[in-house]
Amino acid sequence: MPTELARRRPDIREAEANLHAATAQSGVAVADLYPRLTFSAIGGFQSETASQLLEWASRFGSFGPTLQLPILDRGRWKSVRLYDLRAREAAVAYQLAVLKGLHEVENAVAAFGADQQRRSWLDATVAQNRETLTLSRQRYQSGLANFIDVLDAERTLQQNQLSLADSTTAVAGDLVRLYRALGGGWQEGSAAAPDGAAPESATAAAGS
Repeated sequence: MPTELARRRPDIREAEANLHAATAQSGVAVADLYPRLTFSAIGGFQSETASQLLEWASRFGSFGPTLQLPILDRGRWKSVRLYDLRAREAAVAYQLAVLKGLHEVENAVAAFGADQQRRSWLDATVAQNRETLTLSRQRYQSGLANFIDVLDAERTLQQNQLSLADSTTAVAGDLVRLYRALGGGWQEGSAAAPDGAAPESATAAAGS
């Protein structure tokens, strides 16, 4: 099963988004440490009376560069270290979320495969029990066996039929758990699955 499917899990996607945000904040904090050279200009009119406002003597203006050196700001260095720690924590949280998701998916796949094998074995066993019951009845009708053999064959068939029904329920439950482990609804552009039915893509992926 492709591991990319596990990335559709909401917890993994949330952890990945938190990691991207924390890394971006750390990058912004580092960028704020670099010197900045800005140019500013200001101008206008100033006069004691409105009649002299448009005269040349009433005009003023200034233009010049401004250099900022935040690299000497200890507070910004502390912010850089803080955001770096947050980015590392987000990376650890992302790794844990991925490991947890893959562990749940692997367990769900293993349980689904094992229960499928058990169901197949019980299905074949039930078929053999039916044949055994038919032979027991024929032998009883021919006088070659007593009725206890027929009762034993019926009891064995009923027990295995109950086990087969339980196994079928277990396989269905495993498929639901596998679907949930993959995040549910992870196929883009697909129509929503009907109520009570699992998507064909999830069934095919799990069955493989």
